[in-house]
Amino acid sequence: MRTSYSSLNNFKTCPLKYKYKEIDKIKGKQTAILAFGNLMHKTLRFIYTPTAHGFPTKEEAINFFGQNWKQEILIKEGEEKGYFEDGIKILSNYIDSKDDAERNQVIALEHHFNIKIGEHDLEGFIDRIDRTKEGFEIIDYKTSQKIPPEKEIENDLQLSIYLRAFINEWPSLFKEVKETDKIKLTLYFLRHDIKLSATRTKKDLKDIDEKITELINAVEEAKKNNKFDPFPSNLCGWCDYQEICPVWSHKFKPVSKELEEKEIQEISQKFISLRAKKKEIEGEIREVQEKINKYFTDTKLEQFFTDFGSILKSPRKTYSYNPIKIAEIIRQIGKDPISVMKVDSRALTGLKAGLEREQKKMIEEAKELEREGFVLVVKGDKKV
Repeated sequence: MRTSYSSLNNFKTCPLKYKYKEIDKIKGKQTAILAFGNLMHKTLRFIYTPTAHGFPTKEEAINFFGQNWKQEILIKEGEEKGYFEDGIKILSNYIDSKDDAERNQVIALEHHFNIKIGEHDLEGFIDRIDRTKEGFEIIDYKTSQKIPPEKEIENDLQLSIYLRAFINEWPSLFKEVKETDKIKLTLYFLRHDIKLSATRTKKDLKDIDEKITELINAVEEAKKNNKFDPFPSNLCGWCDYQEICPVWSHKFKPVSKELEEKEIQEISQKFISLRAKKKEIEGEIREVQEKINKYFTDTKLEQFFTDFGSILKSPRKTYSYNPIKIAEIIRQIGKDPISVMKVDSRALTGLKAGLEREQKKMIEEAKELEREGFVLVVKGDKKV
């Protein structure tokens, strides 16, 4: 299978989005954020590309940005001025903080790579690679406002792939530094002129191929079963496919054929009203339960009786499967670990049906106590 990180990331974000884009080949809209990001990348490549007269000046870089603006930016009326001013400010601040010595350390710009992951081909582009005093720095530009927690950088799969590609594409350069901690992996947030960097260990490198293979297997399984479920999240607001997505399409056009629009509005209003009442009742129940729980604690009873029925304090334990242990067990029995990317007790029940007794026992031993408490059981309740 030939794929890219961006394609696999689309699948992780939302399998249905992956289907629309990668299988159905439905072109997405040219959004303001995407177009602005593309032009910023193009301008940064221009900044780091020397001519016979040296590297471009700040004025030349800003002129390049302006000349390419109308060709690149397709945005709603009223947004254009804000994005244009942002671009000028970012570029001006960026160039002011750089000099020719820094620009001379660049060894690659927008480098296309193609690496083998098992029997699969993984391709992509690295924005920039610099030589540093300690070794090398792999840089990925970001034009977003949000800066993620540093923990996300440490676990960022895209940066790990870039490191894998660097070692594969420049083995002689890697021999110079020998250790992966000499290669800095950086996300450069241009709006804030902030770099967040991390490194990887040799063990991390070994894990990269496994993670990519698991993702590819999940994609192939989805293709085999033609099962690409939508995955609603905060990212839906930036999705190009809302108008055809079953989660969002009704926002743009009615899809109900059995119910008239007036009727569905009335039903929706009733549903929302009932949900509000349910929330209110649940709140009252919690308050009463707290008083009953206190009564049980104070009296040390396990059950008490009233004229309307009895209430029993019934112990309850909740268990969950340890995903790391389960993944290892499934590998041992020759199954695909992708099936436990998210451990589902129902899925494991189906899996256990075809296993030997010892194998079933191993899975059950991977259960861990998640929480312990009790529930109130009402018996013989009568109308009040």
